[in-house]
Amino acid sequence: MNAHAARLLREKCGLSVVQWRILAMLDDFGPTHAAVLLQHSGMDGGLFSRNIKSLVDSRLLKSATDTADQRQNTLTMTAAGERCFSKARPFMEARRRDLMKGITERDRQLLFKIFDQLEKNISKSSNAESAK
Repeated sequence: MNAHAARLLREKCGLSVVQWRILAMLDDFGPTHAAVLLQHSGMDGGLFSRNIKSLVDSRLLKSATDTADQRQNTLTMTAAGERCFSKARPFMEARRRDLMKGITERDRQLLFKIFDQLEKNISKSSNAESAK
């Protein structure tokens, strides 16, 4: 599924899946601290940082030091970032609808419940491995 999304995003607007997810979160949250997005993304910090840098270098995001807390950077989508996101959104939403065809709301909720439990199990397993 990721390979399909990656191909679509690359061909239609030059984004990676991670970059798309970052733009989508910014669309939901509005201008916000990078740390907040990282926390909600569940991504590896290095992967997240490299993609933020790439989006800033491409002028799709603006990063500015927060005046109230200079340890924080506030991320904002630029006009170019908003255009890029707006271009990608329709085909990504259509893709999501196509993927969910034939799946009931109950099944969808069960699927996400299973994913959440898998994440908890992985986290517990990782913590137990670290304690050894």
